[in-house]
Amino acid sequence: MDKGGDVVIRSASGDPARAVLRGMGSFAGKPGDDLLQLGHVENVTIADLTFEECRSYGVKIEAERFPKNVHIRNCRFKNIGIRMIKGSSSREGRAVGGSIRYCRFENTLIPPADWLYEGDYISAIDMMSLEGWTIADNLFLNIKGRKGGARGAIFIWVRSNNVIVERNAILGCDRGVSFGNPSGSTNFVEGQEHIRDSVIRNNVIVPGPDAGIELWWASNIGVYNNTVWREDAAGPGLRGGMSEWKIEGIRVVNNLVRGTNMLDGDVFQESNLFGDLAACSLDWSRLVFLCDPEVAGMQGKSLEEVQDDFNGKRRGRTPDIGAFERAEGR
Repeated sequence: MDKGGDVVIRSASGDPARAVLRGMGSFAGKPGDDLLQLGHVENVTIADLTFEECRSYGVKIEAERFPKNVHIRNCRFKNIGIRMIKGSSSREGRAVGGSIRYCRFENTLIPPADWLYEGDYISAIDMMSLEGWTIADNLFLNIKGRKGGARGAIFIWVRSNNVIVERNAILGCDRGVSFGNPSGSTNFVEGQEHIRDSVIRNNVIVPGPDAGIELWWASNIGVYNNTVWREDAAGPGLRGGMSEWKIEGIRVVNNLVRGTNMLDGDVFQESNLFGDLAACSLDWSRLVFLCDPEVAGMQGKSLEEVQDDFNGKRRGRTPDIGAFERAEGR
């Protein structure tokens, strides 16, 4: 779609299961097997649809064509080979004022051995050059590469700013949220960070072999009240930085992380808990983390940027750390 505006693409019933766009197969077909492409558009809403079984992209949003106000809501994405939602870019392009909400991203297939980058070139959301976007209240399930190195389930980079990632559940994916990339890109601009002035808050992340949250070439990022639960507590809970991919002005507050802290750079940290968390357990049936009150209860710092929790419950005056608040108004 190009040069379109004020358009809604949705199912008549409001049920994604009843309106399915299907490609030629997750690991079949040729590059360009995309189900929906958006270029120079404005005020476009995509809702209540299922995108599945295509090689490249379920939805492609081309920032190089300066789209504005693209909103994706209550859609289902399943078994897509490279990226379920892809945002491409140029050195000048920018996608302004969009959102991805209440969507489900799920894979039941693992890439074959001859897939891209030894089977690890796969992700749910990979977008560049975003400005003023919100990615919230989505569910991500089993986004895995063949060797455990799938890209971040939510992966934002290349000249992005003012992006909010909140209240997402990322379960059984190799990697959780990635702000920035420890590499250059085809649209690299010398001295320009991959992402700035953005927030990751109130997310529940159960990663696989890779990191729960990672930051590379990032500045002025808030990482607040996330719960990261690794099966391997010695692996990376939060990771990023180093001299080559520096991070600056990072605030990490009120996070509950079963895993290690591998952030290296200009990082302010307060009221976080990392480690084995033997006093905590994960209740999969209700998607809640149960911790001894001595561990997670009433230990957080009150933040203007975090008024509620993963479930929309109002935070207390002395909030809990992690994504869940035990009691209101405390």
